[in-house]
Amino acid sequence: MKLGRVVYNNKEYYAVFDADKEIAHLYEHEFYNYKNTFSVKFKDLKFLPPVKPTNIISMGFNYLEHFKEAKERGMTVPELKEPLITLKGVNSITAHLEKITIPKQTNLVEIEGEFVIVIARTCKNVTEQEAEKCILGYTLANDVTARDLQFMDGQWARSKSIDGFCPLGPWIETELDPLSVEVITYLNSTEVQKTNTSMLFYNAYKLISHVSKYMTLFPGDVILTGTPSGVKAVRHGDRVDIVAKGLGKLTNIFVKSF
Repeated sequence: MKLGRVVYNNKEYYAVFDADKEIAHLYEHEFYNYKNTFSVKFKDLKFLPPVKPTNIISMGFNYLEHFKEAKERGMTVPELKEPLITLKGVNSITAHLEKITIPKQTNLVEIEGEFVIVIARTCKNVTEQEAEKCILGYTLANDVTARDLQFMDGQWARSKSIDGFCPLGPWIETELDPLSVEVITYLNSTEVQKTNTSMLFYNAYKLISHVSKYMTLFPGDVILTGTPSGVKAVRHGDRVDIVAKGLGKLTNIFVKSF
């Protein structure tokens, strides 16, 4: 099932999406409360981020090729004895088809296509075996990063928390095997990243278990599982599409702040 949030006639709704027919069935209450639904075509609505997270958790260097790529670029890369946790500010959330502003404070913005876990319920200190019960579903994200600020700071908060630097969507897929999902990122229709979640150092269940040892996870929280190699810089007017079977296509265009 494909769940999300939209705006229709200037009002926010929850939605169940029929991707094949490009129709959304809208209702006014929380997920799974499908009373008084009505249907609207995709072209007549505005997508919102599919959830409102309390925490945006981002995993660093969770693919071997990106780990190597970062070292080649001179980044300080820790030994991967356990998952590397970082955070993005909730202000960075934006939606499918929204424009992303490149601010004047950075001269090097790069894209990172990622597979995302969406948390269903409050969880703390869960095992890998219990982790599946914590999951609402999965979506896509672009972990946009001001790379020059990241190099300057030596830590990642500012570079990854700029307004609009975490597009999510277009929806949450609740019926998906997270251990084998192909994710492809396109820059202006050219493939720049391609990976499969089977290649993650730490899979979805390991990540939830690990993060929950330190942070209570709340309904709607998201875990960005990491990006592969092939990160690319974007400029004014560039279009980025992140695609995965079942998860649809997350599209955003970048615009320079003048």
